[in-house]
Amino acid sequence: MDDGRANVAAGSAVIKVRTREVGRAWAVRSLGLALALCMSLTVGGALTVRATGEPWSGILDPSRAIDWSHAGIPGGIPNRATICASLDPGSTAAQIDAAIAACPPDQVVFLTAGTFILSAGLNMKSDVTLRGAGANRTKLVFTGTTQCDRGPPPYPVICLKGSFSWAGGVENSADWTAGYWKGTTVITLSSTANLRAGENFLILDQVDDAADGGDIYNCGVANGCVSQGSDGMRTGPGGYRNQRQVVKVTAIAGNQVTIMPGIYMPNWRASQAPQAWWPTTVLRRAGLENMTIQPVDGGGGINLQNAMECWITGVRSVKVAPPGGPGGGRNHVWLTMTRGNEIRSNYFYGSGGQSQSYGIEWYPGSDNLVENNIFQHVTSPMLVGTGSGDVLAYNFSIDDLYTPGGGGWMQPTYAGHNGGDAMVLLEGNDGLGVGTDNIHGTHHFLTFFRNHFYGDPNKTANTAILHLWRYSRFFNIVGNVLGRPGYYTTYETNLSTDDVDIYSFGQPDSGASGDSRTLETAMRWGNYDTVSARSRFDAAEVPSGLTNFSNPVPASQVLPPSLYRALKPSWWGTMPWPAIGPDVAGGEIPGYAGHAYKIPARRCYENAVIDPAYGGSNVRFFDPAACYVTAGSAPGTTPTGWPALFGIDTRILLLVGVVAAIALILILAVWRSRRRRSEQEPESGETPRVPGP
Repeated sequence: MDDGRANVAAGSAVIKVRTREVGRAWAVRSLGLALALCMSLTVGGALTVRATGEPWSGILDPSRAIDWSHAGIPGGIPNRATICASLDPGSTAAQIDAAIAACPPDQVVFLTAGTFILSAGLNMKSDVTLRGAGANRTKLVFTGTTQCDRGPPPYPVICLKGSFSWAGGVENSADWTAGYWKGTTVITLSSTANLRAGENFLILDQVDDAADGGDIYNCGVANGCVSQGSDGMRTGPGGYRNQRQVVKVTAIAGNQVTIMPGIYMPNWRASQAPQAWWPTTVLRRAGLENMTIQPVDGGGGINLQNAMECWITGVRSVKVAPPGGPGGGRNHVWLTMTRGNEIRSNYFYGSGGQSQSYGIEWYPGSDNLVENNIFQHVTSPMLVGTGSGDVLAYNFSIDDLYTPGGGGWMQPTYAGHNGGDAMVLLEGNDGLGVGTDNIHGTHHFLTFFRNHFYGDPNKTANTAILHLWRYSRFFNIVGNVLGRPGYYTTYETNLSTDDVDIYSFGQPDSGASGDSRTLETAMRWGNYDTVSARSRFDAAEVPSGLTNFSNPVPASQVLPPSLYRALKPSWWGTMPWPAIGPDVAGGEIPGYAGHAYKIPARRCYENAVIDPAYGGSNVRFFDPAACYVTAGSAPGTTPTGWPALFGIDTRILLLVGVVAAIALILILAVWRSRRRRSEQEPESGETPRVPGP
């Protein structure tokens, strides 16, 4: 007989079972959410911050800057350990070339200690490293060159080249029909023939602007916007094409091409007939390491053409002209149609002391990283013909040689010389100064951060620290230390220069009119200069009122250590990081209120011993392994010195455990509370049954 007891018991059982199921499911979901939140805070938090805010956030407007962490080789320079061939002094250039050609991918051709006399230049191939025993031990003395790019001399002595495709004769081209906005990573082309994802890059360009609207003005017309006309770019279809960006192809779907990184400039548009062109073959991931090269007098140095993710490191390049010789040739390194290469921890000595005598030259290139190099007795240490997204950082130059006109003209450490350079970052460099002329083209959105530029007191002309000629627009100048006590007496000039000024804005070239927009569009914040004798955080020097590409006045005077590095470089050693800036104290360079330390490249140069093999030329020995002591951690520890488990900082693991434990305790407490209530309450919509009388 049913007296209701069974029904009450059954109802209670249903309530208890459902409560346990719901409670367990809710607990599992809550615990998973808590753990996911914890992991996102500890492991993925940096990625979230990186995606939503760059290091320059709050200082520079996003329209005026990019993500510079893309510069260089993804993952850094590889350390290849397998040697496929070892050659001794006495080997010929042909034998070295044969060893390179036969070497399997990701292996090394090793040149032992000693001097190699080579009557011809060398030719690299993809995925092979040519390595010496050290810059002070393996020396390559060239008496000949390699034609490499098939163009006019001077030819280089080492060639890293893909197939022959250049502005005067492209192998492949297509109309760029869609996907122009800044940041986009998918574009549409009219053809993708001979294009392979992961192996090719595109060189994007468009026709120059017909008139100056006061903002971005890409132009290379002789006797118009520039004094000598454009140089080195395509002249058709449609006219000069100064603006260029080199992007890596990562995927192809029909005529849609995915690129890396995204588009940098905000002014790409269909009305300027944008196109893409590319070589059929790109040389990739080839490297030169740990040797001295001495090019033939008057010859070129190292040429990277149609090359991607290649590197030069630990190399001493010496150009010493004999009496009566023609000089040092055009450059030490030439980056022509390149992307994502690294030139790090090298020493470059010598040039011809004339026009077209450079250290590293771009023509064009994107996202190349030039870092921690020494330039001595070089006319123009770093000259960007056309670059975009490149990073030039922590380089040191001294004695920028230039002899015409009695030698009184100061050549800057960095020169912007051709049109189309944009979104380039100069950070932490130590040298004479900057010059962005309008001889061959116009310049936009260059950023100068934490550099120390101080001029040459032995020069009498072109000595402005930042000489920004006309059509140098939307520049960002932040956190630099500028000037020289007792030499510079003028803070700024506009449309002219008096050669003792910290800033010269908008000066014309060859009698043309000046450009007031150079000063009006410049962003200055937190720079120390020796004329003001203070760090200037002046709202009046922030272009917050512009119609386009304005920059709000920063709410804080706090500056990040770097605009492209998340951490101090491993080769930095134990010296203070950052070394330069208004927030730096105790710097050992006198005259700058403690705001400047010597960077590692400068310390390396000053501590190096003169090499007697080059007579009285003052060439130094170069040992980067001794100069740049890696400030690494002991095995089994993280870079901060804490113990590591499975490669993870134990502080992160501890934080994960604590947060998870707290979350679990809270979940169990809530679950138990709900369980008690549910045991005493009926399910919704039910009336509890009770025994009858």
